[in-house]
Amino acid sequence: PIDELKIDRSFVSPMLQDESDLIIVRSTINLGHDLGLRIIAEGVEDAPTLERLATLGCDLAQGYHLSRPMSGSAFSTWLEESPLSTDRTGFAPLGGGAPAPQDASGPATTRRAGGLVLARSAT
Repeated sequence: PIDELKIDRSFVSPMLQDESDLIIVRSTINLGHDLGLRIIAEGVEDAPTLERLATLGCDLAQGYHLSRPMSGSAFSTWLEESPLSTDRTGFAPLGGGAPAPQDASGPATTRRAGGLVLARSAT
């Protein structure tokens, strides 16, 4: 069984400039929720896109706006130094924080931002 539905970056990245992509993203979020799925949007490259996804009810987001890929050790250091991390789990309210280090590999991670969970997958 599936429990997550990922929306491809080819729809997410241009959704603020292209009404048809926005309709696809909004409809996919609604359909996924109607089916009891958690929705992940990939390709979040800027704050306005992240904010719009949150207002559409998207559950998870991933993309370079949130973090570039990094190694597990680099992420652990970044998480320890980030004022966003209140409980060492990677979940905390959005509102600033330490810039993510730039590294080419790393494990999947998530971070809560208000009602939206931000996910960074391993690449």
